[in-house]
Amino acid sequence: MVIKAFRTFSPLLRLLFFIALFVTMTGLSTLIGSALSPIIFGSSVPDIQHADLEQIVPAQINALKLVQTSNQILGFLGASLLFMFLFGKQSVNSFLVKPGKLLFLAPILMLASLPFMEQSIALNEALIPAGGWIEINLKPFQEMADQLTVLMLSNGDHPSLFLNIVLFAVVPAICEEFAFRGVIQSQIVKMFGNAHIGIWVSAIVFSAIHMQFYGFIPRMLLGAVFGYLVIYSGTIWSAVLAHFVNNSLAVLSVHYYGDLEAPEDSLEASVSNLPMALLSLVLVTAGIYYLYKKGNWKKINSEYLMDSSSN
Repeated sequence: MVIKAFRTFSPLLRLLFFIALFVTMTGLSTLIGSALSPIIFGSSVPDIQHADLEQIVPAQINALKLVQTSNQILGFLGASLLFMFLFGKQSVNSFLVKPGKLLFLAPILMLASLPFMEQSIALNEALIPAGGWIEINLKPFQEMADQLTVLMLSNGDHPSLFLNIVLFAVVPAICEEFAFRGVIQSQIVKMFGNAHIGIWVSAIVFSAIHMQFYGFIPRMLLGAVFGYLVIYSGTIWSAVLAHFVNNSLAVLSVHYYGDLEAPEDSLEASVSNLPMALLSLVLVTAGIYYLYKKGNWKKINSEYLMDSSSN
């Protein structure tokens, strides 16, 4: 069902509306999660900025997980689905929900990108001046966020590993992709009439919203890969699957190695040198080009670029 008054909204107005919708629903989900935490876990959500992470108890960690998951489901996914309900499926190209035959390429490209992404992390760190404002003021927050992530994922048993994969890989992959590649990317593409601008701008937003400047470049590149997977495969589920693989690797890294970064003798670390990074870039580029040639882009390109409100 589409509200008639919304038919006249331009892509820019729709994008601004979605941002307002997202902020509202994220705030609501935070309130709901915070209210339910003492009831379910017997603990309120801790104030992370002023808390001693070494003193955080399991009940507080569970409370944080609840709030984060509710933000994902109500904030990202809820706002996206409500947006589609208000503006119609065509405004987001029905999220391109039909899985394509080339869906299997998504996890392969994700794994092939590992050496290049590792090098992009090193590049990101090298571009930030030592002793500068970013390092002094923002690096401690990122280190705290990384430490908190490790705490939330550090459970030794297999049931906990399965639950963490659901909460930190399955849920974010679906919810974030429907928001960023489903709504935000589609509206920016329609604003400019250019798929590449939409992909890269939404990738920048995707990286910026995580507020981790030492991982800005690799996360932006990931967002761009997800964006090209969507348009060239013709289904958002290719990006969801790639996102899931990426997050699952982080969960498994913490579970087996106790850190977000794999040890020096691991497979991921052993291939993170410059020649392998260049080969990785070539393989990912070739894979995306193959999708472009074999996928559905030529059939959907005019529809994807078109602003449905102008009809």
